[in-house]
Amino acid sequence: MNLSQIIAGTVAGFVGAAIWAAISYYANIEIGYVAWGIGILVGIAVAATGENGAGAGIVAVLITVLSLLGGKYAAVELEARNIEEALGSQTVSAESISDEALQSDFADKIIEERRSTGESVSTPEVDLDDMDAPLAARYPRDIWAEAGDRLEEATDEEKDAMRAEHARQIEEMIGLFSGAMRDRGFRESFSAFDLLFFGLAVVTAWGIAARDE
Repeated sequence: MNLSQIIAGTVAGFVGAAIWAAISYYANIEIGYVAWGIGILVGIAVAATGENGAGAGIVAVLITVLSLLGGKYAAVELEARNIEEALGSQTVSAESISDEALQSDFADKIIEERRSTGESVSTPEVDLDDMDAPLAARYPRDIWAEAGDRLEEATDEEKDAMRAEHARQIEEMIGLFSGAMRDRGFRESFSAFDLLFFGLAVVTAWGIAARDE
């Protein structure tokens, strides 16, 4: 085993992983034979650039496994970024936060204050997935009106600070959603079919790189 074998195997694994990720993303389908092909490609690259044996076989197996996982992750990452683009940029400017959103923040604080004193506060039942529904529909009328009064009394500096905090919270929520989406997508992308071809890829990479001839 030598450095050239590691480099050749890594390049082969990278190319194979990129091809697999591209097929998975653009064709929206995973082809197990491509995963198997990564093992073949890595095994040949390692075997062709140095001496064969157990050391070369181990290198080929490790590179194959990392390439398979990398290809999986790349496919999930591409899909996640596509969804993020559909949702919009993760960068939310404070200037984009409306007065209605600030009034909603005040309304939330009023509800917390009332409930902290033991007062029972019930909010209207609304469809939170309805993006066109006004924020006012989510609160009792008296609370929304009081929130409006507090907004008018707030100084420009206080409003700017609230807008900045509101924008930060939105970015944080988008970040958490993106992270959960990637983690779940990666875990759920594995199946028994994948394990079969992963196994074939590993065995083949070992067989090619570790052979005596």
